[in-house]
Amino acid sequence: MNKKQKEVAATDQVSTSQQNTQLAPVQDIPVEGSDLTMAELIALSDAKALSNAIPIASIVSSYVALDKIGDTFTGVFIGIKEQSYQDMETGEVKTGEVVSFLNEGKRYVNQGAQLVNAVKSFNVAVGTILRITLTDIKRRRTGAGNVKIYEVVVCASAKK
Repeated sequence: MNKKQKEVAATDQVSTSQQNTQLAPVQDIPVEGSDLTMAELIALSDAKALSNAIPIASIVSSYVALDKIGDTFTGVFIGIKEQSYQDMETGEVKTGEVVSFLNEGKRYVNQGAQLVNAVKSFNVAVGTILRITLTDIKRRRTGAGNVKIYEVVVCASAKK
């Protein structure tokens, strides 16, 4: 069978299949993992709707590198997640818990064990504004590398 004959045969199979099956209206097709109907998703994908879409937040994360004593970062705490990350000292890809923040619509993470433990131990609520300051860097007693010590401060939202 040449290419054209295969296309015709495939089209015939689809036509026969469609005749034997009653299709549900597009609005009724469930969309896995969403509360939206297929019709609502199609409306969202309209070119005009997409061109007028307003960006809210990036879902791609950047690493918060607090490297020098006194370096500070302020963000809205959005949770602790298990995530793969590249160890900044060894370059090795590891999996562990990271603290996630939003700052000006962008997601930032930090996997520092001391920072993760501080946030976990105080049961910080999602939506809390935190200011993190690197206060000390100590050599590990065993193994290579350093331990970063952070000050974590809960902040109030400034009124405009």
